Amino acid sequence: MIKVFCFAIEEEKPIQEELVLDGENFYVSPNVLMFPTKPEPTPTLTRETVKPSLFTISQLGRLMNVFRIIAPSGTLPERSLVYVLQDMISYNKEEEDGFGSMLVPTCWQLLRSCDVSKLVENIFGRCEYVDWREFLIYAMDLPTATQEDILSARNRFRTLDSELQETVTKDQYRFVPLWFFKYTDDISSDVEHILFDDFQRTFEELFAEEKDFVNPEKLLGTIIPEKAMDYVRSLRINRGINDDVLLEDEEEKIMVQRDAEEALRLMLAKELLCQMYLIDRYSVNYTALLLAFCKDEDPRVGLGKALSLAIGTEVCTDFEEGEKYVEKILEEKRYIAQLESTRQLLREEAIQVAKEITNFLVESAVAGVTITEETNEYTLPRRLIIQKIDGSGEIDISELLHGIPNMEQIFDSTVDKSNDLRTSSSIITLESYQEFEERIERGPVYWLPFHVCMAVLSATLPWHASQPDLFQTKKSLRQLLRDVYDDLYDEELSNDKDLVLSHRFLNHDFVTELLESTSKFVVKHLGNLLSEIITEERERNL
Repeated sequence: MIKVFCFAIEEEKPIQEELVLDGENFYVSPNVLMFPTKPEPTPTLTRETVKPSLFTISQLGRLMNVFRIIAPSGTLPERSLVYVLQDMISYNKEEEDGFGSMLVPTCWQLLRSCDVSKLVENIFGRCEYVDWREFLIYAMDLPTATQEDILSARNRFRTLDSELQETVTKDQYRFVPLWFFKYTDDISSDVEHILFDDFQRTFEELFAEEKDFVNPEKLLGTIIPEKAMDYVRSLRINRGINDDVLLEDEEEKIMVQRDAEEALRLMLAKELLCQMYLIDRYSVNYTALLLAFCKDEDPRVGLGKALSLAIGTEVCTDFEEGEKYVEKILEEKRYIAQLESTRQLLREEAIQVAKEITNFLVESAVAGVTITEETNEYTLPRRLIIQKIDGSGEIDISELLHGIPNMEQIFDSTVDKSNDLRTSSSIITLESYQEFEERIERGPVYWLPFHVCMAVLSATLPWHASQPDLFQTKKSLRQLLRDVYDDLYDEELSNDKDLVLSHRFLNHDFVTELLESTSKFVVKHLGNLLSEIITEERERNL
């Protein structure tokens, strides 16, 4: 009995079963409970956060379904995108019956028709055709991916793509962690139903014809796994929001609810990307998906991400770092040339020393000897011998040279001394430049092949690639790219005209003009663009 009470006190747990002490007998009655069992807490159901200027993922899912009908390939005229957005804004203004029927955020109702055209132009620039998937990605407001993020995701997908078809199944995709949502446990095909089941609306917000086909339980929200909550909580801590601060119960509930809403949004965003880049009912084109995230505030860095995705290795985009690499190459090539020159000089000096030694030995020979050459018609090599006149014997010249280093030994020892003058940090000795090049390129890639650049630009800028007279030059993109390679060719660095340095390529005048003509590689913040247009309109009306 003492042990039972001791255990309950130490563990701070109440004893629910009846304890009976009958004389000297003590026993526990498990069938008699002294107080009712505390019911398990009802799991919290989560719905997406509704913000005035931010699309919910469910809204973007509806937009995707509309755009898929209009342009299944992903590309549609810029005017068509403007008209669709204008129609959805008009629909919002007419209905105004709650979130359920809202196809765009409430702030979009402040936009006029001309403002929508301006917004689309600010996003895509002045172009005839746009990719509606790019618009949805901007509207998701996901974190920007780095080169490392892109390559890490690429490698994970390729381990599942044994045939290297650049596709994976939907289930495989769901279990691959991405930079914005690395949680993959307990993720199944149910997430697809969560995305497309309209659980964001209450039963009262449904249309009359919808109420007969919808399960009311699905309208209450969804349950977020605890591990997903832990992952989002770690993201919050990494952003500098201290989780160790003591909060009131109500504040704690609010914080937990925000974590659940954030986890739900990221989970649905990942699933929406899966649906956007399906090539059939079961396969996802992961290369096209990752290529869409090759963006940065600096478009040259964004293009560098696309090139690194194609090559499979990090590409140097920093000009200063690239020029340091060039200087290193030139320094090593100068050292190799100097070493070859020293080697040739030492070879000539060794030959001269050998001649002087031979002449010295001949002049110092015993007086009164004759030198003859013994020729053997069956032996190709000839041996130089010295024969005494008195016939007492022969002297082999190799015996006289015994103990004197030969020419190769003289040369090798001299080269060793020359190498000692080189600092211990030297990368190469007598290795070829090609071997040196291969070794240092195990880090970032500094050289871009022509066919890789052409493939990336054709995939990311199809309109530019199809123009026979790009930028009024009467040349196509391939011809202009060839001109860039010819312009950047440096025979001092490479003999291959199909290779250029990546940092020089990204800073070339033509590439700069090309990047200025498109927003494909630029990060766009849709909320900021919308706020600027609304602010301008308000100031105009004051």
